[in-house]
Amino acid sequence: MHIQVLIFAAALLAIFVSFYIRKSFPQLAKAFSKEIPNDFFQSFSRLFLVVGIIGFPVAIFDQFYFSLLYILLLMVVSAIFGLAFAKKI
Repeated sequence: MHIQVLIFAAALLAIFVSFYIRKSFPQLAKAFSKEIPNDFFQSFSRLFLVVGIIGFPVAIFDQFYFSLLYILLLMVVSAIFGLAFAKKI
């Protein structure tokens, strides 16, 4: 039961991050000296949205291995975004 709540919260957080990136990418791009293309933010925004949407069925079905796989997927996507964004700036 607790894992379901945490997976659901992680899915909501991923969707929030998706909308935040989509809404504020001009401010994020202007904050750094290098030019960052808009498609970089748009692609990761879509990716976080997809990961967030995938989280809802994972939370509802409450299968242990699917939950672990979802957490792994969320961590990998977040790490790739962080490393790619750090490389861009």
